[in-house]
Amino acid sequence: MLRRRRIKNLVNLDYRQLLVACGFALLVATLSFPSISHAQVSCNLNGQTTPAGLSGFLVMDAEGVFDPMTPNYVLPPGSDFDVNILGRTPAQAASRQLQAYNFFLDRFGVDFFAGTPLGDGTVLSADGNVLLFHTSIDSRWKQRIIYSGGDVVPQTGWSVHEARFAATVISGTHTLTGTWGGAGELVPQGTTMADGEWVIEREVPCVNDSDGSSAGTQSSLIHLGYRTDEPFVPDFLNRAAIDYEVTPIAGVSATAGQATGRIELNIIQGDLIQAIVKATIRLW
Repeated sequence: MLRRRRIKNLVNLDYRQLLVACGFALLVATLSFPSISHAQVSCNLNGQTTPAGLSGFLVMDAEGVFDPMTPNYVLPPGSDFDVNILGRTPAQAASRQLQAYNFFLDRFGVDFFAGTPLGDGTVLSADGNVLLFHTSIDSRWKQRIIYSGGDVVPQTGWSVHEARFAATVISGTHTLTGTWGGAGELVPQGTTMADGEWVIEREVPCVNDSDGSSAGTQSSLIHLGYRTDEPFVPDFLNRAAIDYEVTPIAGVSATAGQATGRIELNIIQGDLIQAIVKATIRLW
């Protein structure tokens, strides 16, 4: 007998859902970092609180407004993130792609190794019913970290760069297997699975020890990987739940984490879309 899983409400796949599937996620996450002092300058004093039992806690927020129907508009390809944010070589980018392929095959039984490449990182699965996108998140979504345990975060927040491989069922229903689906789990059109990354531009204030005056800022990068714990489907209001397992890659001392939250896409005027993402990331 097939195991039953909680899948979000079915909705017809349209351009708003594709935007969700191709990857904009907002989340609340927390990370703690020590205050760093030098001979005459101290940085990151009186940071925000980290909840008990966690090594890190961050809150990410996005409330951008954009027009997806603008002529020639496309989501930035994932290669922008690979090259311009992480400086990956072609070999490193190819290795990252294979990691994503392995994840979708192992976790959900979806095969992109034998799939059909469609250009710009888009691949149709071997069975022809799951489409894989590799995209970067549009800067117009204004993703930022607004809270970080142990840190002093400015009112403007920290910039967040994101890219993801997102696999979406494009027609009818589909049977997922792998470690999630087991012998077979039937899911509807629009069901989406994701394997992505965040790079956060951490920047904390520094002061002169002698008089407390500003001494600029101290900068570093936080690199986190994330993967869907279970598939999700936006409902008829274009809302979707976020439930990711998080893997710290660089910039933090944590070894594991979990991100939870929600995505909303609201039509506010004509074709203008307001993207709202709110979530929490807890690190251990």
